[in-house]
Amino acid sequence: MSISAAPETRAFRSYDDLLIVSGYSHKVGQGDSNAHYKQLEDYVRKHFDVEEIRYRWSTQDVKTSDHMPFVGQMGGKKNAYLISGFNAWGMAAAAYSGRIIADLVTGRPNEWAETFAPRSGAGSVGAAKGLVSENLNVAKHMVVDKLTDVERGKSVSDLRPGEAAILKVDGAKTAAFCDRKGVLHCVSPVCTHLGCDLTWNAAEESWDCPCHGSRFDADGVVLQGPAVKNLPKRAVPTGPRSE
Repeated sequence: MSISAAPETRAFRSYDDLLIVSGYSHKVGQGDSNAHYKQLEDYVRKHFDVEEIRYRWSTQDVKTSDHMPFVGQMGGKKNAYLISGFNAWGMAAAAYSGRIIADLVTGRPNEWAETFAPRSGAGSVGAAKGLVSENLNVAKHMVVDKLTDVERGKSVSDLRPGEAAILKVDGAKTAAFCDRKGVLHCVSPVCTHLGCDLTWNAAEESWDCPCHGSRFDADGVVLQGPAVKNLPKRAVPTGPRSE
């Protein structure tokens, strides 16, 4: 695998006859995923002889405030271990994390176990500042998004195939999506984790939480935690549709 030295990090690795390229990171629920895909595609086509783009996807990387993974026992619970917070270095971190956990389970000493043990608190001034910044970002979305009204002058009957919006339906805020076959999917627009308002991810057709990264499909089923409960479904309005 190769990684660029530019401020906007891009990584490259091969798989059979394919080239896998990643970059243009952004937070879940914040930013236009399609725009980031377009940036990455433009970059790849500029530097490589691209025959076709067969696949595209987004991955969610969990980052810790001090940039160190959590590897070890969970809160003192017997036989419960945690590996998380790879900070986008999963291929390397997974290997040594597996060694650490294996040693903890079998009772062998491991010189890195204490370094990566799950911990509370930041660990440095820089990490503390990052933690404060993230919490302010979450607070902004938890408060400001609640003050944002629904799309005025628009109803579910106005949604075109592939289009989604947060609308007022029967007096309640509703996350509505019209799929490619013209079928409406209506769910609550509030994340079941801590109550942040969701945003629509048009690139992957999912409702994403800008606060903590939970993701739900068009029918409200959890795709990505920390949320563990599906979104409550809303009644789908019936009546004439605009075409």
